[in-house]
Amino acid sequence: MDLEMLQAQIWLREADAGRIDIEGILKDDEAWVYRNYLRYAARSEVDTPYTFYIDCDGTDDNCWEMARYIKQLKGRTVAVIDDEAISGGLIIALACDHRIAVSGAKFAWHGSPKKPGNDWRSDEDRVDFITERTTAPRELWEEKAESGKAYWFKAEEALEWGVIHEVKK
Repeated sequence: MDLEMLQAQIWLREADAGRIDIEGILKDDEAWVYRNYLRYAARSEVDTPYTFYIDCDGTDDNCWEMARYIKQLKGRTVAVIDDEAISGGLIIALACDHRIAVSGAKFAWHGSPKKPGNDWRSDEDRVDFITERTTAPRELWEEKAESGKAYWFKAEEALEWGVIHEVKK
């Protein structure tokens, strides 16, 4: 058995036990594994609670699909941001029922370029999603999307805006 196969088996055992680590930049092949696992879990009748340990910068399209499946999971979902939730990483965290960040965690969000064939999210849809999952006013997220630049913020600001529910020291 090669190392990749062994790592995949360990990952699946941890995921089945409710722990999913999402780290680094999610490339298409990695995101495919997460998406397919989450799609399967979302269709399951089992109400396993899941904890997502997030330290990543994900590509938007992959992360939107993952977020859709996370929202369909029957068990409680918790996001733990232990360093960064940038772009798609932020979207994955926001899909969870409860969100915790360590003090010093960094977040970034920005609008995305409109491309022909974008499957299910326009900037307006993205702003709707974020507004529904936070306490910050819609205008704040619209302004950030329209700027076209990444907007960086820290855990304390994320707590103030309802992006996360608690900050751990």
